[in-house]
Amino acid sequence: MKMKKIVALFLVAVLALVPLSVCTFAADNSTTITIFHTNDQHGRFVGDEKNGIVGIDRIAAVKDSVPNSILIDAGDAIHGLPIATINKGEDAIMLMSKAGYDYMTTGNHDYNYGYQRLQELKDKASFKILASNVTKDGKCIFDDTDIKTINGVKIGFLGLATEETKSMTMPSNVEGLTFENAVDTAKARVSSLKQQGAQVIIAIAHLGVVENGATTSQALAQKTDGIDVIIDGHSHTVLEKGNTVKNTLIAQTGNYENNLGKIELIVDKSGKVTSKKATLMTGADLLKQIQPKADVQKMLTDITAEQKTVLDQVVGKSGSSFSAERAPGLRTQEAPLGSLLADSNRAYAKADITICNGGSARADIKEGTLTKGDVISVLPFGNNVQVKKVTPVILKSALENGVSGIILNKNGSIDHEASAQGKFPQVSGFKYTYNPTLPAGSRIVDITLDNGMHLDLKDNTTQLTISGSNFLLSGGDGYEMFKPLPVYRELGAEDEALAQYIAEQGTITAPALGRITISTSTNPSTGSSYGAITMGILFLAVAASQAIVHNKRK
Repeated sequence: MKMKKIVALFLVAVLALVPLSVCTFAADNSTTITIFHTNDQHGRFVGDEKNGIVGIDRIAAVKDSVPNSILIDAGDAIHGLPIATINKGEDAIMLMSKAGYDYMTTGNHDYNYGYQRLQELKDKASFKILASNVTKDGKCIFDDTDIKTINGVKIGFLGLATEETKSMTMPSNVEGLTFENAVDTAKARVSSLKQQGAQVIIAIAHLGVVENGATTSQALAQKTDGIDVIIDGHSHTVLEKGNTVKNTLIAQTGNYENNLGKIELIVDKSGKVTSKKATLMTGADLLKQIQPKADVQKMLTDITAEQKTVLDQVVGKSGSSFSAERAPGLRTQEAPLGSLLADSNRAYAKADITICNGGSARADIKEGTLTKGDVISVLPFGNNVQVKKVTPVILKSALENGVSGIILNKNGSIDHEASAQGKFPQVSGFKYTYNPTLPAGSRIVDITLDNGMHLDLKDNTTQLTISGSNFLLSGGDGYEMFKPLPVYRELGAEDEALAQYIAEQGTITAPALGRITISTSTNPSTGSSYGAITMGILFLAVAASQAIVHNKRK
């Protein structure tokens, strides 16, 4: 008798641990449907405890734990880190197929290989790529809509790409394509899906929740009746419990697999959705609680091994070493590596000027032969090169942000340890002078273009094209003044820009110093010395510091 009780208790405990099925029936014959979702992965497929990245092998395990569940991605999955870009998205598509994705829509960065390549990848995927509003010659070039029947419940799916895709990738990548109005497309597809018998409607959208001139997911929900859930991406917004607009639930996870989204819908026996719930499972929690799915983990391991041959490819040579030291270095002063990165960024974007945040560089460049792996080690984030237009007033504001963290010690010199911040601006295409004795926000004394033209710091009319990472030009590191500006062009990854620049140069050498000048004068008419500090001595000190600290990394 005692043994029977023990067995009974054990069975109760085991059943309590079994995940709820996607098709769970309540006493009233209602059905619970579970959808897992990601967005803006940008190639973050490998689990990373330090950065809280779930990893696609664990996402696969979570999906498998709930039979018949649905796994969806809302775009920008197949471009970013090398694991995605080396084979132009194919490894990413294979991993997503292996992990059990059912649908994705196209993000603007998914077109970075050209739409023809994306069509090729569609044919290789085991899941459907839905982009209902992307047409060529009036015809949808990807999957339009789909209906999945789960235990008698018909679920209709449509996909929507942002209308601003044309301005967020190279024009040639989407030449001949039309990105139709998302609301107009959705209204037509919802009607069509319902005519085909769909009882639940899910829109997979790469629209975002940030107003930028294109349709947002809120506008889509407000203007389109009949959508039960919008699984969203593009704006990298964390919606912990989702947002509800009218009768539509909007869900988004943020980005980079830091969260896995989960949506639970309860559908009654008549096919009406009676309950909607959105939650997020954090990467940190899933890394501790879930074991990777073995076959997906093996594919990750195999891809990494195969890509090693690509990462070992030689791109060029370096005639000297470039230090990525933080301070003194990239985060407190002009640094050769910072100038190199800014030069490569500007050449790639064909922009007038460039700002790179000092924190973007994460590894030294060694003297001698350089491989693609070396380049990616320097720029590991997978950020893309973006171009916007700025006036001298906005440029000054940006530089003020960049130098606002500089602190002087008792002797009037820069306290490098206290001043080190990733936002310090490394530049190309111009020089700037700042006075660290003045209050933060009022330190920029002069900005001079490479052609010798001194900019009027009060000029809010003249426009210059500025390139930088999408991180920086989207407001990262305090560069909020760039955030509201429309994107003029969006290109490939920063590491691609650097690799191309090195290949074109053959052998890179350290750029000459002199782009950043420190002064205690507020009068730019005093010339390049600006009175108080002899910059020739300072430049020699900078160069010396780069060599001294090269092997003293923090």
